Amino acid sequence: MTQSTENSAEQETLNAAPFAFKPYENDHQSLQIGELVFENQTDRVIAYGDIEITKNEQGLSEALKLQQLFNLIVAELQSAKQAGDFTENSNKQGLLDNQDSFSKEVDNPFS
Repeated sequence: MTQSTENSAEQETLNAAPFAFKPYENDHQSLQIGELVFENQTDRVIAYGDIEITKNEQGLSEALKLQQLFNLIVAELQSAKQAGDFTENSNKQGLLDNQDSFSKEVDNPFS
């Protein structure tokens, strides 16, 4: 990559509109880049889907958006670490805290 290409990529990053997505601030935001979806929760950011980053303008745009999003996530994690505000590790991937109390096991109607 040439110096002018690097400078234009950096300029594009700086000129990119800021995301309304604020990592770890709420439980209702989502953001889609390509077919990759990021869902916000107060203790995690969940990513699912896929993305093809092609070697063209669209690929560059998507890569810069991903970079911007991950920079926001890393900044928030670093801030939380410095403030001693990390949450406990949880293995309940995707479950709400009170979801276990509302769940019950049922018989499989197809067996």
